Amino acid sequence: MTTGARRALAPFFTLAALSLASGAQAQVYKCKIDGKTVFSDHPCSADAKPIDVRPATGSREPGSEFFQPNAAPINSSNNPQAVVERMELDRARRTLEREISDRRSQINAEQAAMDRELRTLRQQKLRARNNLAGATWEKSISEEMNAVVARYDVRIRALQDELKRMETDLAGLRK
Repeated sequence: MTTGARRALAPFFTLAALSLASGAQAQVYKCKIDGKTVFSDHPCSADAKPIDVRPATGSREPGSEFFQPNAAPINSSNNPQAVVERMELDRARRTLEREISDRRSQINAEQAAMDRELRTLRQQKLRARNNLAGATWEKSISEEMNAVVARYDVRIRALQDELKRMETDLAGLRK
């Protein structure tokens, strides 16, 4: 490139460099909206305050050459990772609450099914005659009722154990 061409393009390079530099120094405003702190690239309320945003300069630990004793601590309002973690925690909590509700419904459904089967067997038992054949049939129905209760008891206890585990997990997520 010739010297004349360089001189002709110099203003364009200067303009490009200034636009890149100004992009890195964009103005950020801090506002309070409905009691929540909000950051925006334009004034978002009457109390909007411009804040100085600079790229990270290094360690914030005491003894570091970049230590700033009055630097604002990182919290959930200005830390995107904390916001993401809170959202994931909320999603996990909602999922567990939904599963707990499902398990309770399953327990109620199992108990209702057991009650229906037992009601049917009780009705059959009432039809047993007062003789040896009726007594044998009544004994058979009683054994079947015991088996029904045992079968549903195993299912219901397994669901209740799972429900207790989920409730414990949910209590841990709520802390």
